[in-house]
Amino acid sequence: MITQLTHWVIDQALSDLRTLQKIQPGLGGMAINVSARDLLSAGGLEEQFAQSLARHQLEAGHVTVELTETAAMDDPEKGLEALADCLPWACVSPSTISGGPAIRHCRT
Repeated sequence: MITQLTHWVIDQALSDLRTLQKIQPGLGGMAINVSARDLLSAGGLEEQFAQSLARHQLEAGHVTVELTETAAMDDPEKGLEALADCLPWACVSPSTISGGPAIRHCRT
């Protein structure tokens, strides 16, 4: 159930971003939070982002993926690295909700 919810949130957020960019060209990007559990599921996080980005005609650079629950992880830095490996195009950072340090990995 949580995987389907995550996929819906990703698609809805990117749909909303595309709508906002049509209204206000030049608008920046959007941050989307994903759970550390999403990294462990076989839900196809990378495929979901790729499909939604293509469907909504968005560039990957408009999306920052935030990893929630970093405080609950044994090693938040490794969690961010795992997310960066799963989504090599993404900027990833810990969610500010989790109180994590201001770490941000961006790959181009």
